[in-house]
Amino acid sequence: MKHKLVMLVCTVALVIGMTGCKGKPEIIDKEPQNTVTTTIEKEPEETITKTPDEVDYKIENKTYSKDQIRVVYPRISGLENVELEEQVNRVLEEFATKNIENYSEDDTYEMDFEVVTQTNEMISIIMRGYQNVVGAAHPSAFVGSLNVDLVNGKIVRLADIENVDEIAQKIIDNTGLVIRDIDGNVIEGIFKDAVDDYLSMYTKERLVEELSGFDIDIETNSWAEGYSYYKDGKLHIYLGVPHAIGDFVDIEVE
Repeated sequence: MKHKLVMLVCTVALVIGMTGCKGKPEIIDKEPQNTVTTTIEKEPEETITKTPDEVDYKIENKTYSKDQIRVVYPRISGLENVELEEQVNRVLEEFATKNIENYSEDDTYEMDFEVVTQTNEMISIIMRGYQNVVGAAHPSAFVGSLNVDLVNGKIVRLADIENVDEIAQKIIDNTGLVIRDIDGNVIEGIFKDAVDDYLSMYTKERLVEELSGFDIDIETNSWAEGYSYYKDGKLHIYLGVPHAIGDFVDIEVE
């Protein structure tokens, strides 16, 4: 698939389109509902070259630690666009720490990040975490990401730069996909069958609706339906699934 924009994907990954008790993200087993959504396709602003190169900026670690809470999140420095740098760092910090005060000293909350694309045109960062909240039915994993287009100087979402209708059709048809767990391992055997069964319950309309809500809304900095990122020039999406089959799956779309 051609990607026609440059973006920074900060992957803080959390499905987390759902929030759990005490304002924390929690995965809720769900079956897609049949709804109809009209999608307006957008023309991309510029073609993106997603190839690694030398960069003039740095991505460093910032850490928050207290009791059983440990959060490591990225901080960018050295961008020519100072206003964009400040916005990205604010969004990253708020996304990583906004719910920390809701956890008790007996709760466990851990998060780390990975830079999967870093060029002069795009930064793609994913964030993965784990939470175990006292009183919750079970521990859960979460993921997130942030996409920043350094060429056009803005944070972008999946629907801003991709045709979500085409992505939904590929998922419905189960063609050109590589499906992994959130640790990056290709899913096989009975787990693959379970994921396929879950995806088969989606209607295209429902899937288009979910994909259209992917990635952080910088106006509210709230949890999203799911997240997207780019690695080696390929689009990946984090889609929420029932806890029994992993909380999230990482779908690479060709």
